[in-house]
Amino acid sequence: MFADLWTITQKLIHHFIMKSISLVIALLFITVLLNGQGVVCFIKSDKATYKKGELPIIKVEIKNNTDSTIQLVKTLDYSAFKVRFPPAYFKIEKIADTSYKIITYERECGNYDGIDSADFVEVKKGETFDPFSNQTPVYSDFKMKDKRNFAKKGKYKINFYYSTNETNFKKWMGDAYAGQVRNWIDRKTGEAVPEREIEYSKLLKLFSKVPKLDIVSNEIVIEIK
Repeated sequence: MFADLWTITQKLIHHFIMKSISLVIALLFITVLLNGQGVVCFIKSDKATYKKGELPIIKVEIKNNTDSTIQLVKTLDYSAFKVRFPPAYFKIEKIADTSYKIITYERECGNYDGIDSADFVEVKKGETFDPFSNQTPVYSDFKMKDKRNFAKKGKYKINFYYSTNETNFKKWMGDAYAGQVRNWIDRKTGEAVPEREIEYSKLLKLFSKVPKLDIVSNEIVIEIK
């Protein structure tokens, strides 16, 4: 009797272990699909070598390798400062130069613009998306436009970072004072104000099609001569 009970117990333990392993494998597969191979980012420069005083031109392409049509969001006001979603910014390092310090920009104030339906871009299977394309230039990462960051001769390593990994849509909206949060959300109820409820629902529908992931581009090296 006890032998039979022990055999049954062993089978149950084995069953639960195998189910747990299967679940972990499935979750890992989904993570790799979304964060690795599903949506990927490539950057490239228009040339490998620049003269001193020239600015490198870097093209960003985020490719949808999934089997579905998705929505991605253009870079927004202060995305480069990583204070709101989607953060979208470059990292620059000068190779073999520990004295190199990048010139960054301070936030001028605590207010930043909101988001609307024009900031969402449909990206079909196999298509690419540039978060800076057809967007106001003031939402750029300005350290890439400052010649002082490329003033020294030598080689520079560049990466690009982009994230949609936030499910709370309010963190994608304008700031809580002068941005869209005040204009769209009733602070007492936390819900959309009645006159903007339909438009807000449309934004949420678009937002539901944005995959939540963190993306790091490939690394490129340029040279200033």
